[in-house]
Amino acid sequence: MSGILFEINLFLYFWQTICLGLVKFLLNEIMRNLLLIVILCLSFSSKAQLSEYKGYVGLNTSFGYVDQAKYYTIGFKGEWTFKSRLGLLYNFEFVKRDDKIWNLHSSVGSVGGPLIALVGILADGYTNNFGFNTNLGRAGIVAGVVMFVMPEGVTYHFPIQYNWDVAPYVNVLGLDYVRNQALDQGRLKWSGSAGVKTSYWTTSGFSVNVYFEARKVASYGINLGAGVGIGYSFKRFEDSPETAPSDGTEEKKTPWIFN
Repeated sequence: MSGILFEINLFLYFWQTICLGLVKFLLNEIMRNLLLIVILCLSFSSKAQLSEYKGYVGLNTSFGYVDQAKYYTIGFKGEWTFKSRLGLLYNFEFVKRDDKIWNLHSSVGSVGGPLIALVGILADGYTNNFGFNTNLGRAGIVAGVVMFVMPEGVTYHFPIQYNWDVAPYVNVLGLDYVRNQALDQGRLKWSGSAGVKTSYWTTSGFSVNVYFEARKVASYGINLGAGVGIGYSFKRFEDSPETAPSDGTEEKKTPWIFN
């Protein structure tokens, strides 16, 4: 058993070293060009490729510092995007600190929604033998479903070029299970974050991104870090062009199979 744990820790150490070096390199490059990025965001109004898709899913990893400790995250991100460039955010992450504390992060809705729906189902079963025609049972189920799909945060995309955008974001409905191994204690705590992400999109819908983030978990310090991610966009809007539009030409319309 100790040999397996040693191999896991060794893998995590090398993974952290490689990704931390990549994040530091990207952080230095973007900080050197931060002023240019801001000017481009304010100056350009071109159509962003992401605004042509309704959904986005991706994997991400990040590193940073909190309470004089280093941390890294591995997680999954989802986004539902509107043609107005506004996006709804969903995050699921594992956070590991080097001071024997780790977190499981999700949204309040993903945890509270199923519980509320379950209460509605049990209440209906107790009062109506699962007939699902009582106000209490219906209200609990509907409220649970609505809460489950409720996003953790929002973002807005500023296009720089057709395949490149910058998106500030804020998450205010996060929930973390925080485990302190030194004290052998686990607690559920509110969490929130804010940051900015820049993404490069391919014509096939795949993307790579870099982001910088400040995160806060209740009763802990502010996490400051940076990360990288890869993702894929799906379900194209009906009136989106198949390829990048060119100046002075009519955009080609492409039907989308799911619409």
